[in-house]
Amino acid sequence: MHQSKKEKYMLDAANRLLQNTIHETKINHQNEINHKKRVSEFDDINLKNTFR
Repeated sequence: MHQSKKEKYMLDAANRLLQNTIHETKINHQNEINHKKRVSEFDDINLKNTFR
């Protein structure tokens, strides 16, 4: 399969964009998990303080 320079350029650009999107999605997912952990730890502290 022969690709023109323009086709190759477009495919490379699309591939980079896809890789960046995958990377961002992983980071966002990890941030969400970390946030939920922090919130639940904070809730635990609040509960302990409430029922002291």
